[in-house]
Amino acid sequence: MGVRRLLRPARARVHRLAAARLTDWAAKGRQWAAWDPNAETREEVLGLVEQGDSAGLEARLGSRLTFGTAGIRGPMGAGSACMNELTVIQTTQGLLRYLEHELGESSGEEGALRSRGVCLGYDHRRRGSLHSERFALLAAAVFVSQGVPVYLYSRPVPTPLVPWGLEQEGCAAGVMVTASHNPKEDNGYKVYWRSGHQITPPHDSGIAGCIDDALEPWALYDADAVRGHELCIDRTEALEASYFSALGERLCTQRADNGTAPPAV
Repeated sequence: MGVRRLLRPARARVHRLAAARLTDWAAKGRQWAAWDPNAETREEVLGLVEQGDSAGLEARLGSRLTFGTAGIRGPMGAGSACMNELTVIQTTQGLLRYLEHELGESSGEEGALRSRGVCLGYDHRRRGSLHSERFALLAAAVFVSQGVPVYLYSRPVPTPLVPWGLEQEGCAAGVMVTASHNPKEDNGYKVYWRSGHQITPPHDSGIAGCIDDALEPWALYDADAVRGHELCIDRTEALEASYFSALGERLCTQRADNGTAPPAV
C-alpha cells in the first residue's frame, strides 16, 4: 500500500501533463479547422480533436512544409505538414507580400507587381478532394483579391509553360502547382522569379518568412468564381502555340530534309 501511495502523485502528474498536451493540440486543431476551406481535411482534423488523438494531431500540425529553392512539396492531406488548400492560401499570401516588398518603392519598381501580374499553371494530380487545379484557382483568387492580374492556364500544362508564359507576358513571377517526379500522392508549389528561373537564395528564405507572417486567410476566397474575374486572364491557346512553335524552330534544324528523307527503321 505504501508503494501505491507514493506512485499516486506521479501518476496524477502524468495524467495532468497528458491532458494539458491534448488541450494544446486540440486548440491547434480547432484553429486550423477554422481557417481550412476544404470540408474533407477540416473534418479529418476535427475528428482527431473529438477523439482526443494528440498523436494524430501532432503528426499533421506539428511541423510545416519547408519553403526552399523548389518552393514547397509534400503529401496531399490535412494539416500544416501536408499540401492542402489552406497551405496553398498561406503560401500565396506570403509570396504576394514578398513580391510587394521586392517590387516596392525601394526597388524602383513600385507598382510593377500589379501592372505585370503573375503566371499560374498546374498539373493533373489529385487525391480525394485535393487537386492541382483547385490549388491553382485558390492561388489565383488570393492574387486577384489584392489587385494582381493572373495569367491562369485553362487546363493542365507541362511545367515549362509557366516560365514561358512568365517570359512572354512579362510577369513579375510564376507559380506551377506540381510535385514533378514525386509520388502521385504528393503535390507541390514551385515559384519562378521574373527572370523565368526557379527562385534562388535569398528569395526562398524571404518568402518563407513572409508565409509565417500570413498564416490567417485574409478573406474567404471563391475559387469557383475566379476564372470570371476581370483580372484573371486566359492565354492558354496563344502561349501553348508559341511555345511549341519556338521549340520546333530551335530544335528542328533540318525541317526540309525531314520532309523528304526515307523512313528509318
